[in-house]
Amino acid sequence: MYTQGGSPMYGADGLWLNLFRGFLNVAWIIAAFLRCLYACVQGATSSAVVNETVAVLRRVSFLRKLISLVEACPVMTCHIAAKFFRLMNRVLRMQPHQSAESMDLVVNYALIADFSVYVTHPLLFVLKHSASRPLNHEEQILCGEVASFYAMLARQTSYVKYSSDYQVQKWATEIALEKFFTTATLRTLVGMLLFDIQIDAGTAHGSYISHLFADLAPMRERMRIECLTVLSEVVQRCPSRLGYEALEALQVARVFNHHPIRNSIQYELLDDANTGHFRSTLELLLSEHSQRAERILQLAVIHWWTPTSHLDTTPVRQIVAVSNYAFYIVDKPDGLRDPSTPEVEYHHQKSGRIRIVQKKRYKNMTRVVKGFPSHDWLAVGWKEPRSSGDGFDEMFDVIICDK
Repeated sequence: MYTQGGSPMYGADGLWLNLFRGFLNVAWIIAAFLRCLYACVQGATSSAVVNETVAVLRRVSFLRKLISLVEACPVMTCHIAAKFFRLMNRVLRMQPHQSAESMDLVVNYALIADFSVYVTHPLLFVLKHSASRPLNHEEQILCGEVASFYAMLARQTSYVKYSSDYQVQKWATEIALEKFFTTATLRTLVGMLLFDIQIDAGTAHGSYISHLFADLAPMRERMRIECLTVLSEVVQRCPSRLGYEALEALQVARVFNHHPIRNSIQYELLDDANTGHFRSTLELLLSEHSQRAERILQLAVIHWWTPTSHLDTTPVRQIVAVSNYAFYIVDKPDGLRDPSTPEVEYHHQKSGRIRIVQKKRYKNMTRVVKGFPSHDWLAVGWKEPRSSGDGFDEMFDVIICDK
């Protein structure tokens, strides 16, 4: 068990609540317990230990008791709330090979969403005054972990299988998101986003920028990305109620609170929502053609180059879709007329709106080279059979990411 340098040893937030009587602070004991649980999940050398720990932590009875322990402690002491959200983010996250999640986890999601009210209300108060008082290190860590957990929750809720009927599944997903994301939660996430994109925070005196900016900038960037992920999922899945609340919170901040919101933020929010619609359509398409549930793990607009097709040409702008079964290169369509009916959008010909250019299986992947010659480049090696039929050659797909 360790803490940051300069942490008090005595008092309400210290290790010893009463040194003469030998009373330890309860928050420090629970924080050490959370660290041990996270070590069993994240750093265990055996997959059996990880699976057994995750199974125990997913039990509703155990989760209720763990939440009651965390609620008995102050939120900021020993980063106890942030540790709990990070642990739950790891425990409840879907594995890459999973195509769908069990409906039993909805109870876990609801329990943690109810607990988050205990955390988001004080955070919302702090964020409302962030224009004159910057977040300290403990508050920034908590905001980052809350945003990361809710981003995971927003992405996974649509993969919980409520029904085999598409319309029922869509309706149930919207109802579940309205349960997990209250208006106060959305306002807290919007407040985190506004805190990062505001021009400055604090007074003209002091060294806030010089001594805190370097440490807090990566945390604020992560928090901004996760908040945009949550808001885009909400706008896509719940356009009638929660989507309106999210966009209205941004406009209230702009008009009444005079927050300078860059146009690029709103553009990226709507672009992510449109990309989410395309992801859903593509998942329906792949699932119908392969006759199995297929989940897209990553979808990105890229510049693609391969020596078999572009030896004497420049890279081509395409979409890469990495699913739990295969690797796809897809033509980027201008738009979708009917996102819920993929067979309307899909054609094998070049004139079609969605065209799968290339499909490769992971068993033929040889290696992945990242970061050469720059951090946004990626080279993926594949086994390609020789024309003579004796053996394989290694061919590379060079991928240049847009963002």
